[in-house]
Amino acid sequence: SLPPLSELAHAGSKVTIIIPDIVKGGLQPTSHRKVAIKVILEELYAAGVEKKDILLIFSGGLHPKTNEKEMKKILGMELFNEFFYTRQIINHDSED
Repeated sequence: SLPPLSELAHAGSKVTIIIPDIVKGGLQPTSHRKVAIKVILEELYAAGVEKKDILLIFSGGLHPKTNEKEMKKILGMELFNEFFYTRQIINHDSED
């Protein structure tokens, strides 16, 4: 098993969080996307990781790319606002 994030991450770490697209559901207020990402971020920040070094990537395979409206539903407004406007939320392009 891997060590906890608090041991893996540190100041200067670059972190990517992969998020399933809307096809997988997860729109409820207690979805892992809304709950777990916040917990992960708390641990990363406590370990010294800076917000600027975190990237959220929507993974959709060959599904249509996740649009802004779907991102808001999946992440919730708090996470969306924290990362979208700094261009730290992107879509993976599996055809690139």
